[in-house]
Amino acid sequence: VGRAALLAALGAAAAADGAGLVRVPVRKTESLVTLARAMVEQGTVSRDALRGGGGLPAAGKGGSTGEVPISDYQNAQFYGPVTIGGQEFNVIYDTGSSNVWVPSKKCGFLTCWFHKRYRQSDTYEEDGRIYKVMYGSG
Repeated sequence: VGRAALLAALGAAAAADGAGLVRVPVRKTESLVTLARAMVEQGTVSRDALRGGGGLPAAGKGGSTGEVPISDYQNAQFYGPVTIGGQEFNVIYDTGSSNVWVPSKKCGFLTCWFHKRYRQSDTYEEDGRIYKVMYGSG
Protein backbone atom coordinates (compact mmCIF):
# COMPACT_ATOMS: atom_id res chain seq x y z
CA VAL A 1 0.00 0.00 0.00
CA GLY A 2 2.85 2.41 0.82
CA ARG A 3 4.45 1.97 -2.60
CA ALA A 4 1.14 2.54 -4.43
CA ALA A 5 0.47 5.69 -2.38
CA LEU A 6 3.95 7.01 -3.17
CA LEU A 7 3.48 6.38 -6.89
CA ALA A 8 0.07 8.07 -6.81
CA ALA A 9 1.53 11.09 -5.00
CA LEU A 10 4.42 11.35 -7.48
CA GLY A 11 2.00 11.08 -10.40
CA ALA A 12 -0.20 13.85 -8.97
CA ALA A 13 2.83 16.09 -8.39
CA ALA A 14 4.07 15.53 -11.93
CA ALA A 15 0.63 16.38 -13.34
CA ALA A 16 0.48 19.56 -11.25
CA ASP A 17 3.94 20.67 -12.40
CA GLY A 18 3.01 20.05 -16.04
CA ALA A 19 0.04 22.42 -15.77
CA GLY A 20 2.37 25.43 -15.65
CA LEU A 21 4.38 24.46 -18.72
CA VAL A 22 4.46 26.76 -21.71
CA ARG A 23 4.55 24.85 -24.97
CA VAL A 24 6.02 26.55 -28.01
CA PRO A 25 5.53 25.03 -31.45
CA VAL A 26 8.72 24.39 -33.41
CA ARG A 27 8.70 24.25 -37.20
CA LYS A 28 11.28 23.09 -39.70
CA THR A 29 11.99 24.84 -42.98
CA GLU A 30 14.43 24.83 -45.85
CA SER A 31 17.52 26.99 -45.41
CA LEU A 32 17.35 30.54 -46.78
CA VAL A 33 20.06 29.65 -49.30
CA THR A 34 17.83 26.86 -50.66
CA LEU A 35 14.83 29.21 -50.79
CA ALA A 36 16.90 31.89 -52.55
CA ARG A 37 18.06 29.42 -55.20
CA ALA A 38 14.45 28.38 -55.81
CA MET A 39 13.50 32.05 -56.30
CA VAL A 40 16.26 32.43 -58.91
CA GLU A 41 15.15 29.26 -60.72
CA GLN A 42 11.52 30.46 -60.74
CA GLY A 43 12.57 33.87 -62.06
CA THR A 44 11.15 35.66 -59.01
CA VAL A 45 14.44 37.49 -58.44
CA SER A 46 17.78 37.71 -60.22
CA ARG A 47 20.96 36.11 -58.89
CA ASP A 48 22.69 39.52 -58.99
CA ALA A 49 19.96 41.07 -56.85
CA LEU A 50 20.36 38.35 -54.25
CA ARG A 51 24.13 38.73 -54.17
CA GLY A 52 23.69 42.48 -53.69
CA GLY A 53 21.59 41.71 -50.61
CA GLY A 54 24.39 39.61 -49.18
CA GLY A 55 22.49 36.36 -49.01
CA LEU A 56 23.49 33.98 -51.82
CA PRO A 57 26.95 32.43 -51.83
CA ALA A 58 29.05 32.87 -54.95
CA ALA A 59 29.75 29.76 -57.03
CA GLY A 60 32.77 27.88 -55.72
CA LYS A 61 32.27 29.19 -52.18
CA GLY A 62 30.34 26.17 -50.95
CA GLY A 63 27.02 27.00 -52.60
CA SER A 64 27.32 24.59 -55.53
CA THR A 65 28.65 21.66 -53.48
CA GLY A 66 26.00 21.70 -50.77
CA GLU A 67 28.55 22.54 -48.09
CA VAL A 68 27.47 25.17 -45.59
CA PRO A 69 29.87 26.92 -43.18
CA ILE A 70 28.92 26.13 -39.59
CA SER A 71 28.94 29.86 -38.75
CA ASP A 72 26.15 30.63 -41.24
CA TYR A 73 23.09 31.28 -39.07
CA GLN A 74 20.83 31.53 -42.12
CA ASN A 75 20.92 27.75 -42.47
CA ALA A 76 19.38 27.15 -39.07
CA GLN A 77 16.41 24.90 -39.59
CA PHE A 78 14.11 25.30 -36.58
CA TYR A 79 11.97 28.32 -35.79
CA GLY A 80 8.72 29.27 -34.11
CA PRO A 81 6.38 32.13 -33.23
CA VAL A 82 7.18 35.02 -30.88
CA THR A 83 4.89 38.00 -30.25
CA ILE A 84 6.48 41.43 -29.80
CA GLY A 85 4.22 44.41 -29.20
CA GLY A 86 1.20 42.59 -30.59
CA GLN A 87 3.03 41.56 -33.78
CA GLU A 88 3.82 37.88 -34.35
CA PHE A 89 7.16 36.89 -35.87
CA ASN A 90 8.77 33.57 -36.70
CA VAL A 91 12.22 33.55 -35.14
CA ILE A 92 15.08 31.07 -35.05
CA TYR A 93 15.43 29.61 -31.57
CA ASP A 94 19.10 30.10 -30.76
CA THR A 95 19.79 28.31 -27.50
CA GLY A 96 23.41 29.50 -27.51
CA SER A 97 22.54 33.19 -27.29
CA SER A 98 20.27 35.62 -25.48
CA ASN A 99 19.73 37.59 -28.69
CA VAL A 100 16.43 37.76 -30.56
CA TRP A 101 16.68 39.43 -33.96
CA VAL A 102 13.59 40.76 -35.73
CA PRO A 103 13.98 42.65 -39.03
CA SER A 104 12.77 46.24 -39.16
CA LYS A 105 10.67 47.70 -41.96
CA LYS A 106 13.86 49.41 -43.22
CA CYS A 107 15.78 46.14 -43.76
CA GLY A 108 16.70 45.53 -47.40
CA PHE A 109 18.85 42.40 -47.08
CA LEU A 110 17.83 39.07 -48.60
CA THR A 111 17.08 37.57 -45.21
CA CYS A 112 14.45 40.25 -44.59
CA TRP A 113 12.57 39.35 -47.79
CA PHE A 114 11.47 36.09 -46.18
CA HIS A 115 10.17 37.54 -42.93
CA LYS A 116 7.54 39.85 -41.57
CA ARG A 117 9.16 43.16 -40.62
CA TYR A 118 8.67 44.96 -37.31
CA ARG A 119 6.72 48.21 -37.43
CA GLN A 120 6.62 50.32 -34.31
CA SER A 121 3.03 51.03 -33.25
CA ASP A 122 1.45 54.44 -32.73
CA THR A 123 1.55 53.85 -28.97
CA TYR A 124 5.24 52.82 -28.87
CA GLU A 125 7.30 54.60 -26.20
CA GLU A 126 11.05 54.17 -25.79
CA ASP A 127 11.90 53.49 -22.16
CA GLY A 128 15.47 54.78 -22.42
CA ARG A 129 17.05 51.99 -20.39
CA ILE A 130 20.42 50.59 -21.45
CA TYR A 131 20.40 46.85 -22.13
CA LYS A 132 23.54 44.91 -21.24
CA VAL A 133 24.25 41.19 -21.30
CA MET A 134 27.28 39.73 -19.57
CA TYR A 135 28.56 36.37 -20.80
CA GLY A 136 30.63 33.86 -18.90
CA SER A 137 33.44 31.74 -20.27
CA GLY A 138 31.75 28.44 -20.80
